[in-house]
Amino acid sequence: MNKKFLSVILFGALMTATTSTFTSCKDYDDDIDNLQEQLDKKATAEDLNSKVSALESEIAAAKSSAEDAAKKAQEALA
Repeated sequence: MNKKFLSVILFGALMTATTSTFTSCKDYDDDIDNLQEQLDKKATAEDLNSKVSALESEIAAAKSSAEDAAKKAQEALA
């Protein structure tokens, strides 16, 4: 009787330990999906290079407009 009782206790402890082990595992799929979404939202190098090129051309156009305005102002003063 004692052997059977001890077997039942040990088996119950084993099942409890196994259940707690399986339920304590964390599912990382949500974390991975979240990180992938964050990476997808970040700008790529090509996007940044195209934006830099567009800004450089706008700066050049603004610079030439400013030079033309300065030239016209000098002519008006002379």
